[in-house]
Amino acid sequence: MLTTNAKKRDLSESESYTRKKEQFELEQELVYSSYQQLFDWFNHYLVHEATDLEEETKQWI
Repeated sequence: MLTTNAKKRDLSESESYTRKKEQFELEQELVYSSYQQLFDWFNHYLVHEATDLEEETKQWI
């Protein structure tokens, strides 16, 4: 069923649009990055995630 009188809203308010935009930006960053940039990017996120996991483990214990 289509809504004929739908209210107009800003595209940035759409959750699916925001998710797709973020995915596109990440893909562009990864595709056009040098080896060193990719290495640094993954290293940063892996170290950050390991730190978060360690902190959660300490809180749990």
